[in-house]
Amino acid sequence: MEQNQNKTRSKWIKPVFIASLAVNLVILGLIIGAAFGDHHRPGRGLKAPHGVRAYVSAMTEDQREEFHERTQTSLAGSLKTLRKLSNRNKMVIAAIEATPFSEDALRSAMDQQATDVSVIMSGFQEELIATLSAMNDEERAEYVARMKEQRKKRWKKRK
Repeated sequence: MEQNQNKTRSKWIKPVFIASLAVNLVILGLIIGAAFGDHHRPGRGLKAPHGVRAYVSAMTEDQREEFHERTQTSLAGSLKTLRKLSNRNKMVIAAIEATPFSEDALRSAMDQQATDVSVIMSGFQEELIATLSAMNDEERAEYVARMKEQRKKRWKKRK
């Protein structure tokens, strides 16, 4: 009887050990990825808003790096605006949850949020215009060709 229990126990020990080892390796990989991942590189903290991403993605890698570095320094004030935007989002949610509901409070919170988005977007647009202005005619033609190609790819995916 005792021998049967040992055999049953020994059948489960190996798979449980392997599963435990696999989980530990996944956790270790996540920790190493967080510590040494690419997201800590300078110039990556401020991402381009959706309206600007298509323009930025059409740039060459060097142009993108330069654009990110410039926006990181020139839009340092926008980081504060991004933090405010996060708080504005909380204000919008609070206005929606409020009892009694106030349409004016919600409108005010959304207007403040829209102002913050506009400030951030304007900064990115100015940097984008500066980047495109610095290109010569040939570089701009190549840039437009990449934009058109990306657009075709996106539309094919949607069909």
